[in-house]
Amino acid sequence: MVDLAVKIEKLQPTYITLLVADTLFDAIDRELSKQLILHVQKDRRKCIRVVGLECNKSSFDTEVINESFTQTYKSLVNEKPIRGAPATKGLITGLPIPSAVVIDLVGWEFLQSIRATSGSSIPVFVLQGSSATQVFLASAPESLGGRGDFASKLEIQSKANNVPADEIRGFAQKVKTTGKIIKGAGMIPMHDYEVYPQLSCFDSGVSIAYLTRHMHRLFSRCDGIILNSSCAVEPAAIRAWGEWCAPRPVFSLGPLASIEEAEGEDFSDTSDIPDHIKVFLDNAVETYGPQSVIYISFGTVFWTTEPEKLWAMLDILISRHIPFILAHTAPQASIPQEVLDRVEASKLGILCRWAPQQFILGHSATGWFVSHCGQSSMLEALLAGVPMMCWPFRGDQPFNAVTLSWTLNVAYELFEARNGPHGLAPILRLGSRAPKGTIDAFTAEFINVLEQAKGEDGALKRANAKRISDEIKGIWVEGGSGWAEIRRLVRYLEV
Repeated sequence: MVDLAVKIEKLQPTYITLLVADTLFDAIDRELSKQLILHVQKDRRKCIRVVGLECNKSSFDTEVINESFTQTYKSLVNEKPIRGAPATKGLITGLPIPSAVVIDLVGWEFLQSIRATSGSSIPVFVLQGSSATQVFLASAPESLGGRGDFASKLEIQSKANNVPADEIRGFAQKVKTTGKIIKGAGMIPMHDYEVYPQLSCFDSGVSIAYLTRHMHRLFSRCDGIILNSSCAVEPAAIRAWGEWCAPRPVFSLGPLASIEEAEGEDFSDTSDIPDHIKVFLDNAVETYGPQSVIYISFGTVFWTTEPEKLWAMLDILISRHIPFILAHTAPQASIPQEVLDRVEASKLGILCRWAPQQFILGHSATGWFVSHCGQSSMLEALLAGVPMMCWPFRGDQPFNAVTLSWTLNVAYELFEARNGPHGLAPILRLGSRAPKGTIDAFTAEFINVLEQAKGEDGALKRANAKRISDEIKGIWVEGGSGWAEIRRLVRYLEV
């Protein structure tokens, strides 16, 4: 939402009220101020208000934040004071009645609150930040190859099993696969179980499927869709969204991340980049040459349930004198002392809880990105022209891994990183070969990938990544199609 707000503000002065969870308030407020100062104008900061919503610590428990949103929205449309920063408990007054609302893909309850308060007089758009391919298949009508109304299916199951409607979370958590082939929206066909390449790293009370069960209803009843994707990456999926949602508008605005921040050493502001990371990358260029560093990150939420494979990867990099950075941000990530000691003794790696990802990807030292392939990470890597090694877990990641390694040919997929009954089942695009999933198999595969990455095949993948990077940047130059889409969106938001 911050990136979208900044792009709109860069186009023209616009009053924007960002409603965010209290737990994210400080980080979003800082990031918003930084981006506006760097890429727009400092005085535009007064056009955007950040408002905290009360919430539970777990982002998967939405009851409190849904109620907080409802009360805040009612106050907005009735021009009453609203709660601002959670720390100060102060009130914000004088905010304009919204002319439009943008919510995210888990905002079904938000949409209901908006409609109950203001009917259809205020248009509601959904910002879909994940893979256009995966979310289309998970939410589109069955007649178009999608999953259809998953919430209704869960309700039918709960009635058939005499389970109260508020206890259907368990049905959503159960992964049911038949081996059927999934295809459509431009994707490479795969068995349905292939979208679960890893055992879940979440506790038993967490269900992404349950949290997103209302997506079909949300996308069917909103007034327009905003996709964080690009025709340079998912052209067929973007066309499929347009066909489903017509005559409602669909906007392709990816990547929403700042183009300016994909320039590495030309990063416009490095004040918040840790010095040891800047020094490490600069030294790597001098000692090992450009494109010598491998950056490893599974994002802020995911972590492997078989960390032994990750430690084996680090050992291989150390033995081959390949410098690396591992960001281990997920709450469940834990690194044994012996691994910490080996990395420290090697002087080849940095292990950090947080890493400035766009800066690292844009630095000339970075050669490859080992990633879970979340949508934001994928787009940031493509924007920087960095080829990838894919280690997907859940959600849109397996779909993105296929797009990257097969459709775009900018990545290798680490099949032997898979585990669990679904992850070790036959893979359609490998001629139905099943991964072994052992440490030895993973080690052999990763060594083979490193060898290929050094040769002609790796050079081809890098050239493809550079070509896509140039295409994406061309979309967002002044007068490009990206800004034309932003202008089209703003016209709808102003109606």
